[in-house]
Amino acid sequence: MHILRFRGANNDLNVLYGSPLFDDELADRAPECPFVVNGHTYRKCYYLPDGIYPAWSTFVKTFSVATDEKTLKFKRVQESSRKDIERAFGVLQGRWGIIRQPARACQINMLKKIMYCYIILHNMILDDEGFEVNMRDLFVSPEPNIARNWVERCELHFRKSKELRDRKMHIDLRQDLVEHLWNNHYGTRKCSVNGYPSKCDAVQFLSDVIEHFADVASLFEDFCQRLHCSQLS
Repeated sequence: MHILRFRGANNDLNVLYGSPLFDDELADRAPECPFVVNGHTYRKCYYLPDGIYPAWSTFVKTFSVATDEKTLKFKRVQESSRKDIERAFGVLQGRWGIIRQPARACQINMLKKIMYCYIILHNMILDDEGFEVNMRDLFVSPEPNIARNWVERCELHFRKSKELRDRKMHIDLRQDLVEHLWNNHYGTRKCSVNGYPSKCDAVQFLSDVIEHFADVASLFEDFCQRLHCSQLS
């Protein structure tokens, strides 16, 4: 038996559409994770993908082009967080060699058990080293589902699928995160349009740099005088 494989057959979108990642969400079995951002309450966890992924309510993508200082800061933070997550998986790979091995021969349930096992072991190591690890209060389990007939399951799947692919929710969540990040970390800084600092900020920055170099020059001059005196003595 020969299997034909085409270039790009396992790209990100094909893997996403064939993945069981959101099966629990569509079946109303996923745990709720309520949080408040910019005064608005959201109940679904979200992932940080790159630009090729669709605009779903569980995805927070970055901006392809930053139009102002707010979106520029958000773009940098989102991309930095994605790199941190990739490095975290690299830490697991570096610590346990089995994760670096090919996974095609393993069943999905076995892969899930392997990843859960080493994530738990990793958290146990962090806890033993003094880091605070507490995941018990992060998720709130939903109420148990009652038995549904076929029509109710179809209606539930259609409703959950529509909520999952809600583009407006994706845009609102991203905008709330942009405002939250800006108000809590960069709100006191003034800037001009297109992400460039204003003239007053540039002048203040240059003044701080000149003052800093003046202090360094003063310290260096004092060091040279002390060195000269010690050589004379």
